[in-house]
Amino acid sequence: MVFSELKKKLNDGDLKKIYFIYGKDDYLRNSAVNMIVDKAVTGMKELNYDVFDAIFNENDIFYKSNTLPFMSEKRIVLLKEYYPKNIGQTLKEYFNNPNPDCVFIINNTEKNNEIIKIKDVEQVICDKIEPSLVRKWVVSSLNKNGLKITSQAVDLLIKYTLSSFSLMALEIEKLSSFISNGTVEEKDIEKVVAKSEDFALYECINYVCEKNMDMAINSLNYIMRDKYKSQPLFISLYNQIRIMLYIKINKFGKDELITYFKTRPFVAPKLIMQSKNFTAVKLMDSVKLAYELDGKIKTGKISGEDAIINFITFLIK
Repeated sequence: MVFSELKKKLNDGDLKKIYFIYGKDDYLRNSAVNMIVDKAVTGMKELNYDVFDAIFNENDIFYKSNTLPFMSEKRIVLLKEYYPKNIGQTLKEYFNNPNPDCVFIINNTEKNNEIIKIKDVEQVICDKIEPSLVRKWVVSSLNKNGLKITSQAVDLLIKYTLSSFSLMALEIEKLSSFISNGTVEEKDIEKVVAKSEDFALYECINYVCEKNMDMAINSLNYIMRDKYKSQPLFISLYNQIRIMLYIKINKFGKDELITYFKTRPFVAPKLIMQSKNFTAVKLMDSVKLAYELDGKIKTGKISGEDAIINFITFLIK
């Protein structure tokens, strides 16, 4: 089940005993958790909601999961970032016979095959939802703050954040503070919204493909202004080129990129498209240069910003 289907199921009274929520978008995952909690816990939330992180005692979780709810229809046990190679015996016993008065939620950034094998677990995938629903959510979120938004501004906000709900939520909060009333337009997005690093890299490589040196550098300028971010940005740029090399040599598609490189689902097709603008030899030479530049950064022979400029210059040649 994808995130957009969860609300309808909950409204229909279809509340499961065990949920596995996973995906790259923190905002969607946390929203899914909150929707389940709001449906299950009908009173005294502080006494009916227990949260555990990756370091936990199985007996504690077993005890909390089997405790009766207090003045509530259900109780919640939330386990965060749980990646078992083998599920422990105590938890395995619970999953085989879950308490009907408890909703057990596992909230992970990554998928885990052992968790998926749990009997009757309901998966909720929180990576990306339909574009029409993204647009509807943006409009609704701004409406709640007394603002309207033009269709073009919606498109630009989604473009800058690459459909990341976590980033869009932050930018909508900024927009709501910047614009006291009226309508959000494209110029407001350009002035207020920070482009995500993924988008900045995508935009940069697009300009590299067009042989436009000035715009390629300009697309990264707002990140490079922070000297502490220039080296990590260089590594990110190098990683994009390295992935393109794998696409070129191994004929990797979207699924392979997501599996092997943990590439975000909405970024993978863009990388595949951009890789068509380079030969395998060019990408291989670029990777070799990146190794050399990285060594010079680490030994203080060159700044991260200069390494980025040298790297982009080589890519454009």
